[in-house]
Amino acid sequence: ELSKVSKSSYFSFTIVRNPLFRLLSCYIQKTIIKDPFLNFWKYGNLIFQNMSFEEFVDFVVNTPDYLADRHFKSQHTFLYLNNKVIVDYVGKIETLQLDWEYLSKKLDFPPIQHLNKSNEVKFLNLYNKEIANKVKQRYSKDIELFGYEKEVEDFIQSIS
Repeated sequence: ELSKVSKSSYFSFTIVRNPLFRLLSCYIQKTIIKDPFLNFWKYGNLIFQNMSFEEFVDFVVNTPDYLADRHFKSQHTFLYLNNKVIVDYVGKIETLQLDWEYLSKKLDFPPIQHLNKSNEVKFLNLYNKEIANKVKQRYSKDIELFGYEKEVEDFIQSIS
C-alpha cells in the first residue's frame, strides 16, 4: 500500500510543457483529429469538432481549473500542494532529451521513444497576439512556476 511507503524511499518526477504549445496541441488532438465528445462530453456542445482555435481558447480561459478537464487544466494544480512542489524532479518537454538522460541514469530507464507526434508548427499561425495573451493570462501561474516567461514573451513578440 503506497500510503505506508516512506517518501524518502522513492523518487517522483513529472514532465511539463509550455502552456501555449500544450493548449495548441490539445486543440489539434481533441477538436481536429478526434471527436471532442470522446474527451469533453461533460461540456456538451460547448466544445465541438473543428471549432476555431479562438473559440476553443475563449472556452478554456473562461473555464476555471476546478471545472477544467485534465487536458487543459493548469499543470501546477497537479504538481503543487500548499504552494510546494510535490515531486522530486520537474522536467520539460522542450528539454526532454536532456531530462530523460538524467532520469535514465538515475532510474535505469530505457531510451525514450517519440510516439503520438504531431506537426504543431504548421498550426502556430492560429495564434495572434490577442489569443496568445489570453492564454498567457490563463496560465500565468504555470508560466511563472515552470520558468516559461522568456519563451512565452519571445513567442508573443514573434507574432506579426
